[in-house]
Amino acid sequence: MSEVQAPENKSVDPRWITLRVSRINLGITIFGALLAFPVMLLVSGMPPWIRISLLVAFVCSMAWDLRLILLKGRNSVGAFYLFDLDPQLAAAGPGEQPGKRDAGVDSTRLGIRIRFANAAKHPACAGYDGIVLRRAFVSPWFTALRYRLPGDAAWRRGWPRVIPLWADSLDAGEFRKIRVALKWK
Repeated sequence: MSEVQAPENKSVDPRWITLRVSRINLGITIFGALLAFPVMLLVSGMPPWIRISLLVAFVCSMAWDLRLILLKGRNSVGAFYLFDLDPQLAAAGPGEQPGKRDAGVDSTRLGIRIRFANAAKHPACAGYDGIVLRRAFVSPWFTALRYRLPGDAAWRRGWPRVIPLWADSLDAGEFRKIRVALKWK
């Protein structure tokens, strides 16, 4: 007798949160550039070659920022999802293991699985697993999700990877769930 197999699920995995280009971030960046550019032109007392060098550096910096905002960078995150690193401890709840929580053991650490937006520059895979770091910035309009991948260099301890999450870069329900998870875990 042959085994009955479930049909293959062709739908998109609901855990993945896909990021869009944020119009808020784009607007703030362009508005800041429009304010800063005339100030750089009006700075007096500088030789012209220094002023031109500053303008070239400013334009290159703006081009780099716009590349990151438009998710065109090599390491721009296109989708991610959060998960508990130790599901047994997270499912047990705080009341069942008070000794571990009192001892400072981090039983509610979050993991992150990411997919890069520029898939052509990364090998095809299901995603890269990392660890969500503490001290994420959480607000109603903006959240900065700090994370580290296992193969990161030592200098990443001081400057971890960050996913900027704006209110318009993902669905409102998903944004709320992420803010709650980061604030309480």
